[in-house]
Amino acid sequence: MPEAVMVTIRYEGKEQDYSLPLMEPIEQWLPVLGKALGAGADPALYQEGKELILSRSLAAQYIWEGAVLTAVRR
Repeated sequence: MPEAVMVTIRYEGKEQDYSLPLMEPIEQWLPVLGKALGAGADPALYQEGKELILSRSLAAQYIWEGAVLTAVRR
């Protein structure tokens, strides 16, 4: 299994591709991504309208290569 996946992150009408850790809990890397996006250190991530669980990894939530995620400032 790969260590990272390439996903598209949407935030405030913009899209950017990121290589993100597949097996690490989202909460471990999301603060850095949120700051890079300008969404703050605690954004929410959604896929197809469903909020991702931050204590789980992308793989555990069936987020694979090419997925499109939406970041929302809390």
